[in-house]
Order: sequence, then structure tokens, then C-alpha cells
Amino acid sequence: MSEIAVAAPAELVDIRDGSLVPATPENAAELLTVVREMRNRMLGLVKDCEAVLLEESQRQGTKTLHLSGGTATVTGGSELAWDVSELTRLLAAGLPAERYDELVTETVSYKVNAAVAKQLEAANDLYGEIIRAARSYVDKPWRVSVR
Repeated sequence: MSEIAVAAPAELVDIRDGSLVPATPENAAELLTVVREMRNRMLGLVKDCEAVLLEESQRQGTKTLHLSGGTATVTGGSELAWDVSELTRLLAAGLPAERYDELVTETVSYKVNAAVAKQLEAANDLYGEIIRAARSYVDKPWRVSVR
């Protein structure tokens, strides 16, 4: 079994003032505490900035904000999800297999054609009941990118 080589630096940057300090265990422990606290505050600031941009995005009704410093793009939110095992009940309810194949495309994961689902839902009450039971929305975290 081989040893893993660890190359510790001779000096560490004290982010509070930019100075270099000797890489002693005491200094490393102190700086690690400071850096972790700063990281947590920065992550909080990132979330606050994203919240401001998300709120403006919702106010303007667009996920792309054109700002003087660049473009902010908002992603995430509610995403349509389908319970495909529920939709298979359409076959037992009498939906022809060819029509089901138009509704559900088999890939690595199932993708439901929302337009066909709406057509089927409107055309047959039993189909509509099954389709409504299969439809749900999944919340995804909001993200903002600025370029």
C-alpha cells in the first residue's frame, strides 16, 4: 500500500487582510474557521442576490433580465412531471396502442406529449380522469446566471 503524498504550503493567506502567515496548525485552524464563516455569509449573499433577481424576473414576467452589467437568466421553478405507470391505464381503458405510443415516447426516461394528453383528456372522461391522476408538478430550485 502506498502513502499519499501531501504537500502543505509554507505560508497561508489571511483573507482578512491579505497578509501571508506561517502555515502552522494554529494558523490553519484559525483561518479555516474564518474562511468557513465567510463562505457561509457569501452563500447567504448569493441567495439574497438571486432572490432579488428572481423577484424582478417575476415582476417583469420574463426569465431573462437585460441589465446594464449584462444579462441575468433565471431557471428553475415548477416543472411538469408525469406518472407514466398511471398513463398505462389508458391502454386498459381502451386507448389504441398506436395512440398511446404518440402520447408517451420511450427513451431513457418517459416523456409525455402534453398536447396529446390535452386532446385525450378532452375527448374521453375516463381518459381525462387517468391523465389528471398522472399529472403533477415538481419544484426545482431557482438558479440565476449572470453574463
